[in-house]
Amino acid sequence: MTNSSAYRATVFSAMVAASCWACSRDFDAPPVPGEVAGRIALSEDPAPPAANARLRLIECGLSTLADSQGLFHITGVPTGDYTVRVDATSEGGAPLAAQLPSPARVRGPAVTELGTITLGAAGRVRGAATMADGSSPLYSVVYAVGGDRVALVADDGSFRLDGLPAGRVVLGASRPGYQLSTLAVGGNPSSDRSVEVPAGGEAVVELTLQKLAEHASGGVRGTVVLGNPGARAGLRVELEDRFSRRVFSEQTASDGRFEFEGIPIGVYHLRAFHDGYRPVGIPNLEIRADETLELPGTLVLTPESSPAPEYPWDDQPGGSLDDDGDGVPNDRDNCPMIPNSPQADSNGDGVGDVCQAGMSGDPDGDGVFNDNDNCPGVFNPDQANHDDDPLGDACDPDMDNDGILNDSDDCPIIPDPFQEPVLCQWPATLLYAAQDPESGDIRIHAARMTKTGLLTRPLTSDPGESWGPVWDPIHQHIYYQYRPRPTAANPHPVFGICRISAKDLETAPECFAWGDETGSPAICGTADRPVLFYEKYRTGQGFWDIYSVEVSSLPSGGTEAGLRLALGSQTPLERPGSLRFPSCRLGPAASQEPTRLGFATDFAPNSQMMPADPALKWTGWEGSLPAGGRWALLPLTANATCHARRSAIIPAFIDAQSFPWFFDCQSESSADLIVSLYASGMPATRTVIQNGAANLYPAYLPAGTPEAMPQTGLLAYQSDRSGSVDVFLSAVRVQQPGSGLSFTVLGTLRLTDGAGFEGSPAWAEGLATP
Repeated sequence: MTNSSAYRATVFSAMVAASCWACSRDFDAPPVPGEVAGRIALSEDPAPPAANARLRLIECGLSTLADSQGLFHITGVPTGDYTVRVDATSEGGAPLAAQLPSPARVRGPAVTELGTITLGAAGRVRGAATMADGSSPLYSVVYAVGGDRVALVADDGSFRLDGLPAGRVVLGASRPGYQLSTLAVGGNPSSDRSVEVPAGGEAVVELTLQKLAEHASGGVRGTVVLGNPGARAGLRVELEDRFSRRVFSEQTASDGRFEFEGIPIGVYHLRAFHDGYRPVGIPNLEIRADETLELPGTLVLTPESSPAPEYPWDDQPGGSLDDDGDGVPNDRDNCPMIPNSPQADSNGDGVGDVCQAGMSGDPDGDGVFNDNDNCPGVFNPDQANHDDDPLGDACDPDMDNDGILNDSDDCPIIPDPFQEPVLCQWPATLLYAAQDPESGDIRIHAARMTKTGLLTRPLTSDPGESWGPVWDPIHQHIYYQYRPRPTAANPHPVFGICRISAKDLETAPECFAWGDETGSPAICGTADRPVLFYEKYRTGQGFWDIYSVEVSSLPSGGTEAGLRLALGSQTPLERPGSLRFPSCRLGPAASQEPTRLGFATDFAPNSQMMPADPALKWTGWEGSLPAGGRWALLPLTANATCHARRSAIIPAFIDAQSFPWFFDCQSESSADLIVSLYASGMPATRTVIQNGAANLYPAYLPAGTPEAMPQTGLLAYQSDRSGSVDVFLSAVRVQQPGSGLSFTVLGTLRLTDGAGFEGSPAWAEGLATP
């Protein structure tokens, strides 16, 4: 090891200049305890007392609080010279600090009178830290060498070191494997790595840390004595790595001297111990490569038999030293250099997870250990991974796993082998319901996909459950079904229809009182005469029916002549069958095309609306209503073996009789998304999404010109395929070979991943949010 006299001189001169450690001992006679007294006052006129200010004698670890008059008095102080630091907090919460320019010289049994110590506003050091190798500086720390102030460096390199007393302060900066190489103030290098801190002001610095060889090491040496009788062999001295908590031990020689060699570079806390004596320590010592730090003063252990101090000293249980400011004192903190109030320690080794992240187990410094890091060489604390492969997005050359490298991919986060850029630049906003994890309320949200990711925002905030949104582009309203939370006055609330204005989301929702339970809103008709369809449960008759009302006539309710009665003899009169789940697409203004309504019937007499007889299943229908005409029905899923319920039209003209429709088709164990088309006088169905999960609430948006063939579309739906109910998006290619239809799923993306419910999606063309 090289004993660098330059380093010893630098540290000694800077620390003496700052009075950081200036301790020496006279041992001509056996040391006798003395006392230290004085007063602490604020730097105001006429200098009011600084009640509860803390005064510390650094080299022996004793401290006390000033009383209401600002007076302090410490007894049982071993003979020695001690750095005196004072700190407090103003009534406004600002840090106050002071450090005497000269050490307190204690020679027992006399009282060392320090006079009045003026406590002023603390200063700070602010700046930017960079890594010479270009890596992220996250989890680096900047500190006052030998002091108890530490700042954590952010990912952008910024830091702020608060609570410093005015004067010259030596700075250190560390991260495992890295050492502070340069420090500049105003562009001028500081050869001794020190900076002048103004009272109540700030010094601005630039730091650079350099990565050193794996086994780079240095040393430290100094003197420790007993307060009585003095120097002695066998006193235990420890160095603890502030990151890894690794401890190195040595013992003093007969003259009290100790020396550590071969200590890995880094920041350490030095402590001295002996049975029957209170320990003492110096925090934040910087061990530098091929250099030996010489402590310029003597540490003194105080006998436990001496009078107990009025305030706990910092290196014993109950002490207040908290370098990282996380509320956990150093003696109980499993990572004393990095704020971690939860004290997470996933492997139970006594070293906090955030400290582990700063060590060799996490070379990219993103807080995720290599064993669990999907990009161990790239900083990515969010671990984003759109294609759920072993590589995270930050290091995956093909983030969506569609065979096209990111730089050449129109949609780098959405599987898109056919390169349809509209898949990541949606022509519409997606509405959906999402559960708040804290309150449990379900609220309507809006989402829009861009090339760089999904943007979302909540649209409703009322307590309760909001589901099934639908968009009225003409009046810029969002309709949805809503049920408030139960109350003492209303213990069994039911669902109703509400709407909010996209022009003013701050306005309270408008809800319609239409008697029985209502839900499943749908906007149909034409742009010049939009019509709201919805379902209503007829409590007195035990079935559901579908009603309609022109939007222009709201807020009045729909006519009592629902769809079931309008269909007349087309429904079985011998059973009170139900019609539910209306779905449609708004047509252009003045269109002569009939209104096309997708819905489901069960024709089963039970309150759950599921057939008592398996033969009486839910069936999906298309109802068409020409202007001035009567409803005509086509049974779209009559040949399916599952229960077809919610639907979404595919605006692709195939046959004069019908458009194709998506339906969710439920069986006992799952729900598939199928397509049904009534052509050539009979229904035909085919499965599009089948994965063993419950895939429900289809919502289809053509990506190009509606009715054009072939067409690519966005199929949104809710699914529990990942263990929770989430919104998924599949890119679907629709083609027409001959007289039939073919569907190709180009790729699927999970849009949401919350812990609660997220589903019932609907597209909103022309909605600007988020």
